[in-house]
Amino acid sequence: MAALFAKCIHLARQLVEVLTGFTPDEENYQRTTEFVLSNFKYHRFLSVNSNNTKRKLSDLATKFRVHSLPERAEWLEKCVGDFLKLSLFESFSESENHYAILSFLLCLSQSPTSHTSFTISQPDPLPLPPARDGRPFDWGHYLMEGVSFEEYESSSDDSEFIPCSDEDLPLSSHELSHDCKSHDQSHDSAIETSDAEQELPVRLSVCRPYWKPVTLYPSLVNRPSLSIQLTEIQAVRESLWVLLGVRRSCVYFINEGGVVTVRNGITLSHLSLKSLARILETFAELATKLNRFRRVVMVTQSPRGERVCQTQEAFADSLNCYLLSVDETLQKIEKKVSEKREFVSLLNLSNKLNSLNLQVSALTSVDLCSCSTPKSLLDSLWLLLSTYDPIGPVGCDVISVALPLYLMSVCPYISTLDQWMVSGTLHDPMKELFIQSNAESVPGGYNYWRDCYHSTEPPVCFKGISRQLLIAGKSCHLSMSLGSQSVIEMKKSRDNLYLEFLSHFTSSPPEQRLIEPHLPEPPSPEPHPLEPLSFEPPSLEPRPLELHSQSLESSHLDVHVHVPDHIPYKEDGLLVLSNVDPLLREALILLPWKQSKTTNESYELYMRLQGLVPVINALNRPMTEFIEDIINNTFKSRFYESSKLLMEILKDDYQLLAHFSNVKCVLLMSAGDCIHHFTNNLFSKLQACHQISDPIFLNNALSESLQTRQLNERFTVDLSTPLSVTMESLNSINITYDVPWPVNLVFPQGVMSTYNGVFRFLLQMKYARWCLDSVWINIKSSCHSMSPLMHKISLLRAKLLHFMTSINHYLLTRILHSSGLEFEEKVLNCTDMDSLISLHHSYISTIHDRCLLNQKAQIVKEAILKIFSLTLKFYNLTYTLSKFRYEDGQSIEEEFSKCCRFLVSCLMSHIKRGSFPHLETLSFSLTPLLSLNRIFTN
Repeated sequence: MAALFAKCIHLARQLVEVLTGFTPDEENYQRTTEFVLSNFKYHRFLSVNSNNTKRKLSDLATKFRVHSLPERAEWLEKCVGDFLKLSLFESFSESENHYAILSFLLCLSQSPTSHTSFTISQPDPLPLPPARDGRPFDWGHYLMEGVSFEEYESSSDDSEFIPCSDEDLPLSSHELSHDCKSHDQSHDSAIETSDAEQELPVRLSVCRPYWKPVTLYPSLVNRPSLSIQLTEIQAVRESLWVLLGVRRSCVYFINEGGVVTVRNGITLSHLSLKSLARILETFAELATKLNRFRRVVMVTQSPRGERVCQTQEAFADSLNCYLLSVDETLQKIEKKVSEKREFVSLLNLSNKLNSLNLQVSALTSVDLCSCSTPKSLLDSLWLLLSTYDPIGPVGCDVISVALPLYLMSVCPYISTLDQWMVSGTLHDPMKELFIQSNAESVPGGYNYWRDCYHSTEPPVCFKGISRQLLIAGKSCHLSMSLGSQSVIEMKKSRDNLYLEFLSHFTSSPPEQRLIEPHLPEPPSPEPHPLEPLSFEPPSLEPRPLELHSQSLESSHLDVHVHVPDHIPYKEDGLLVLSNVDPLLREALILLPWKQSKTTNESYELYMRLQGLVPVINALNRPMTEFIEDIINNTFKSRFYESSKLLMEILKDDYQLLAHFSNVKCVLLMSAGDCIHHFTNNLFSKLQACHQISDPIFLNNALSESLQTRQLNERFTVDLSTPLSVTMESLNSINITYDVPWPVNLVFPQGVMSTYNGVFRFLLQMKYARWCLDSVWINIKSSCHSMSPLMHKISLLRAKLLHFMTSINHYLLTRILHSSGLEFEEKVLNCTDMDSLISLHHSYISTIHDRCLLNQKAQIVKEAILKIFSLTLKFYNLTYTLSKFRYEDGQSIEEEFSKCCRFLVSCLMSHIKRGSFPHLETLSFSLTPLLSLNRIFTN
C-alpha cells in the first residue's frame, strides 16, 4: 500500500507540473499537490460502482451511434474491453482499480461527441488509379477546377474591405518558407507537406505569430520599438486587450506606472505611419487613463495599503463598477471580432469608443484620483454634474457615469450622518465629515450646546442643509444623554436614510428621454429605472468576470500560470493548433485589480443608478438642483423629528416655559407685588443706613418677597460694590437664577447679563418713583403744607411724576408686555434648540434695545438717568422741608426742563428717521412737559 501511495504522489506531482507549470520551489506547488492528493484519496471515484460505470460507458457508446459516429462507439468498446483485461497495480482484470480509473476519465471528459481531434486508425486506402499519361490522378486539381491560386493567394484577413494590389500581397512563397524556418519544430511538423506547391494554400491559411520575436527574446518587451507588420484585425484586438488592462503588448509599451505608448516600427499595409500612429496614440492615451483608474481602485482596496476614509472606499468601489461595465463592453466587442460576427476596423473601433473617451476625459478633467479629502471628492463629482448637465444630450454619456459615481460615493457620508442622528454618537475616526465633536466640552455647562459639535466648510451639496444637520445631530445627542424613552422608540422606527434618499429619485415616474447613453452598456436584463432600489450589505464573494478566451491570447502578464500546451487559436476564421510559448500562456490570467472587492450587489446598484439618468433628465430640471432638493427633503424629515423630540422633552419633562416665566417675574419685574415688596425694603434700608455692603440682607429680602411664588430658592443677589444713596450704586446689583441642566443651555451667561442690565434700569426707575412717593408723604406730614413754597414743591413733584409715569407706562406696556406675548407665541411654535436659543437671545436683546440701553441710544439713556438722579436729589433736598431753598427748586426745574426738551427733540428725530418707531408713544407723552409754565421763576 505504501508503494502504491508513493507512486500516487509521484504521479500527482507530474500532473501538477504539466497542468499548472508550477515548480517545486514555488509556494502554490505544495498547495496544489496537496489538493490533488486529497481528491485522489477522498474523491468518490475511489469507491466506484462498477455497474454505474458500465452503464455510463454503454450510454456513451449509444450516444455515439445516435450522432452517426458508429466507428467511435466501436473504438470505445474495444478500448474499454482491452483496458479491463490489463493487470493494473498488481490487480487482476476488471478490478476496482480499473473501474476507478474509468470513472476518473469520465469525470474529466467534456462533450465527447463534439471533440474534433478524435482519430481512429483506418486501413490504408487503395492506391489511386493511374492517369492516362502514367502520372497519379490529381484529385486536388480536379476538385479545384475553375479556382486559380492567384485569387486565393490575394485574399487575406482584410480582403473583405480593402482592395489589394500586387505589392500588397501578404507573403510570397519564398518569404513563407523563410518565415516557417523561424518557427519551432513542433509548429513546422503541424503543417509540413511533401510538395512545396501543395503547401502554399495551407501556409496562406495559417496566421503568422507576430508575437514570436517577443517570445524568443523576452528582453524585447522592455524596448519601446519593435519592427512588426500587422493586419488590421490584429491591431484592433491588441488595442482592445490594452484597454482591458494587460501589462504586455507587442503593439504598445506599458511602463511600471501604467503609462501606455505606441511602439515604433508597427506598420499596417494599407495605412500610413502617420494615420496609424494617430489612431493608436488615441487608444494608448485612453488606456493610460483607464490604468490610472485601475491603480486607484487597487491601491484603495488593497488590505495592505494605507487606510483611507469610507467615502474614498465607496468612490473606489463605484469606480471599479464603472471599469467592470467598460470591460464588459470591450469584451463584447472583442468577442464579435474574434468570432467574425462583426467587422471592426481601427477607425470603426475609435468611433465606437468615442463615448468612452468622452467619459474618461471628463473624469480625468476634474482630477478625481488626486482628491485627498471627501469634501474635495464630492465637490469634484458635483462640478462634473453641474458642468455636463446643462449641455443637454452631448453630456448625457458623462452624466450616466458621474451620477452613479456621486450617488455611491456619498453613501458613507449619508450613512454616518444617519447613524449620528439616530444613536446620538458621531463615529468618524477619519475626520471625513464637515461636523466634528469637541472632546473638551463637558455636559452641564452653559455653552455645551454651542461647543459640543462644530462644523467646517461642508461639500457643495450639503451647504443648504448643513445647519439643520448640525442641529439634528446635537438634538439627538442631547436627547440620548437625557435618557428619554421617546428617543429609543424613535430610534427603532427609523429606516435606512440612504435607502430613503434613493427612493426619492423614483417617487414620480416621468417620461423617458429618447437619447440613451452608449457606454457602458447595462447588463441584460436591465432593471427598470422605476423599480424600487435595494442596497444590501456587500458580501465577501467577488463578482466573477467572464472574459472570452481569445481576448487574452496576447496579454503578456507577470503572473505565472499553466495553460494547456495546445490552445485553439482562432484568427480570421481559421483554427490553428500551435504550441503556445510561456510568455503567451501568462496572458490568460486577469490582472490583480480585476479581482477586486466589488460585489454583485454593488455592481447591480451601479447599473440601477445609471438607469436613473434618463428619468431625471425627463424632469427638465437641472440635475444638481434636483439632487440638492432630494438631499434637503431627506434630511429635513430627520431634522424635524430630532428637534421636535428635544423640544418636547424640554417643555414637558423640564418645564422650560415655567423657567421663562420665573425669569420674567423677577428680572423683568412682571410680578408687581413681589417686586414692590422687595424694592420698598431695599430703598428703606438704604435711606436708613446710607450704605449696604452685605448681600445677606438683599437675599433675605428677595427670598421673603418671592416666598409666595415659591421662587425663593432659585434667585440669589450678589453685590460687586457696596450700595450707597446714589443711582449709580444700583449697577452693582446682580441677580443669579439657578437653572437646572439642560434648561441652562437656553440661559447662557450673555443672556443673563442682558437680563440684569434691564433689571438694573428698571430698579433705578423704581427708586426714582419711590423717591417721589416719599416726597409726597413728607409734604403731607409737614406742618407748612399750605405755604406757597410747599405748593411749588408739589408742582415740581407733579412734573417729575408725569415723566416717571410716562417712562413706566412705556416700559411696562409697549416693551415688556407686548414683547412677552410675542415671545410666548414664538416659543410654542419653536421647532429646534438652536432657534429657541436664538429666539430667547433676540427677545431679551430687543427689550434691552427698546429700553434705550444700547450703544446707539446712549445719549437718550444718559438724559433719562440724569432725570432719575434729579429725582433722587429732589428727594434728598425735601427730606427736611425746612432746609429746602428756593434756589434748589429753581436749579432742579431748569435741569429737568433742559433734559425733557432734549429728550423730545432726540426722540422725534429718531422717529422721523424710522430708527425707533416704538418711541413715538413716549415722545408724545413727554411733549406736554415742554408747554408747562415755569414754577420757580426769578
